[in-house]
Amino acid sequence: MKRHLIIPDCQVKPGVPVDHLDWIGRYALEKRPDVLVHLGDFWDMESLSSYDRGKLKFEGRKYKADVEAGNKAFRSLNQPLDQFNYGRRRRGQEEYTPRKVYLRGNHECLDEGTRAVTRRGLVRHDNLRVGDEVLSVDDDGVAVWEEVSAVHRSHYSGDLLDVHGMLVTPNHRVVWQDRLGRWEEQKAGFLTRRQRFFVRAGSNSKSDWPVSDTDIRLAVWCMTDAGRSPYWTFYQRGSTAHRIENLLLDAGIGFSRKERDRDIREICGKTLRTRPEISVEFRIPAEQGRKHLDPLLDRGRDGLPTWFSHLSERQVRVALDEWEFTDGSPASSGTSTQLYVSRAGLREGLQVLCAQNGIRTTAKEYRPGHWRLSVCYRPRVRKDSTDPVPVSYSGTVWCVTVPNGRFMVERNGKIWVTGNSRIERAVQENGHLEGIIGYHDLDTRDWEVHDFLVPVGIDGVWYSHYFVQPQTGRPYGGQAATRLKTIGHSFVQGHQQVLDYALRFVGGKSQHGLVAGSCALHPEEYRGPQAATYWNGVIVLNQVEDGSYDPSFVSLDFLCRKYTGQRLEDYLTDNYPDLWPNGWRWDT
Repeated sequence: MKRHLIIPDCQVKPGVPVDHLDWIGRYALEKRPDVLVHLGDFWDMESLSSYDRGKLKFEGRKYKADVEAGNKAFRSLNQPLDQFNYGRRRRGQEEYTPRKVYLRGNHECLDEGTRAVTRRGLVRHDNLRVGDEVLSVDDDGVAVWEEVSAVHRSHYSGDLLDVHGMLVTPNHRVVWQDRLGRWEEQKAGFLTRRQRFFVRAGSNSKSDWPVSDTDIRLAVWCMTDAGRSPYWTFYQRGSTAHRIENLLLDAGIGFSRKERDRDIREICGKTLRTRPEISVEFRIPAEQGRKHLDPLLDRGRDGLPTWFSHLSERQVRVALDEWEFTDGSPASSGTSTQLYVSRAGLREGLQVLCAQNGIRTTAKEYRPGHWRLSVCYRPRVRKDSTDPVPVSYSGTVWCVTVPNGRFMVERNGKIWVTGNSRIERAVQENGHLEGIIGYHDLDTRDWEVHDFLVPVGIDGVWYSHYFVQPQTGRPYGGQAATRLKTIGHSFVQGHQQVLDYALRFVGGKSQHGLVAGSCALHPEEYRGPQAATYWNGVIVLNQVEDGSYDPSFVSLDFLCRKYTGQRLEDYLTDNYPDLWPNGWRWDT
């Protein structure tokens, strides 16, 4: 039978105490486990997507500090064993060489209801794939398409933060601009009250696409005030019929014109105050429709034409102006308007088009399958921020990796520019950082390193940062007992920072499920009182054989008393008064 020692998430970063790692190393030397397993997220890596003087770039100095803080801490964990074996080698004695396993971890970002703005439209996380292009903005606020190099999904249970309609994890990087257009960023959990300008669209510097304004306007009419069965037919009241008539004449499209005078005095028993206007019907011969109108709608009437994506900002405003006339209404201000859309593909296409052309939008479904699209010709929205609002959540969170560190998402009908995934993902998967940063910088020494979410089986126990369903790639949810029943074999995972253990018997054999808590002396400030519910320590699995084991939970308080003679709270208060000036508490 074997003994395993489990070390959960440490999230080491500059400025936090790591004394406990020496205690763990000494404890491991005392207990002599056959296997040491670290469950991932040892390095916190806060340096991803840093901004310097308004320019988004990789800041080598900050990255180096993050790496070195973790490397120094990792050396502290290894030092007791290294010193022991050094003495054994000098004396010609057998060394203690346990198997040491390190699992790469992750960090989380956006909720399931948030969709990425892609060339394919608004796409849910479970339909995103590597190679997709997502809409972003460069340092000058110009809309650009960025290729996704990685999609990250994980299960999250706890409070998300509502930041002006964006629902994100506390670690997620929120981006905005100041008054002068300089980019800034901060973790959602650390946002302070101040005025910010959130970017919801990027500008377009393209010149006019080789298409006439008449064709642009006709395409809009075909998507709004027209029918096709099988003839193209346009309908309009008499006072405004000249608009479509002039467009058809300009395009050289033949048509027949028919007026209808409906002498209606009442509707549904109610007397009308005014007589309805004469209505005009313009019917296009089938051949004329196939020649001139059908080519304008290469996606039919359910989606914007593909060539709309090539239009200049001026041409896009021509299209929106015509949409306002056919199926919209101007707002009281000259900088906004209201459009009405009755097909989901058109609504999404319009929002993506506007986001590429310096126009922010908000979609409201006023009845099933019908949206009111508020259009504002200003790409930024000023927010005098309040504290982010916590929202209880359990489900999948996701993020993507893109080269410039920003991408656009949609949630509840609004599009926002948001921050990129964390450094650990970028290190592993973001090609533009290759040769600059990498996992080779992380000093895992003689530990065997395993890829993120690839389970490792040791003595019948399966280890992973967390576990996902093989068919869908979605994380397993529920308590440890539920996961144990679903997974069907003994497992240990990290990630959630809570301690949850389950035991069941199948065919006379025991199966164990363990969510291993965390292993840090610093509570993350953004978590507030919630951090008090997290368990911090290591776990020893005794008598491990064929998936069976006896767990022993060893808290950091126990290790502190054992190796310093002090209670943990007293030790931290005495040794780190600047971090806890009012005395040590988890909910500081």
